[in-house]
Amino acid sequence: MDSVVSGESGMAVPVGNTLMTKPAAVRKTAGPPQPYAGNGTLPGAPAAEVSVATLPRVLFQVDGAEIYPPDARALGIEGRVKASITVSDKGDVSAVRILERAGHGFDEAAAQALRRFRFAPARTSDGRAVPYRLTWDFRFSIGE
Repeated sequence: MDSVVSGESGMAVPVGNTLMTKPAAVRKTAGPPQPYAGNGTLPGAPAAEVSVATLPRVLFQVDGAEIYPPDARALGIEGRVKASITVSDKGDVSAVRILERAGHGFDEAAAQALRRFRFAPARTSDGRAVPYRLTWDFRFSIGE
């Protein structure tokens, strides 16, 4: 073994390519980046509020009484969960992000319920359906 260090107390270090594996192959990209959507956003990203003529409208929703967490109901606890939801251009809820938590199982129950909602999608002035992000307050009340 050749060494780059000489002397009695030096240590031997191999010279040259010391990698024990073959060099990694160069990966090719999948093509050019995707173009921007006509509303100034990346494809699939929610549309800017100024480009939307018609906001999403609820067609089907789940209320808090249907999904009330059993432990919270037994303890008589009520709650409110604030969430950001993204409505796809097909009217489905494609993303749910909890903004203000209530705990006691309310956060998970609200997220599951919001994913079941259906909307008439947001539309631009030329009638195209576009994804849209909105804020939703989900309330859990024992008196419902």
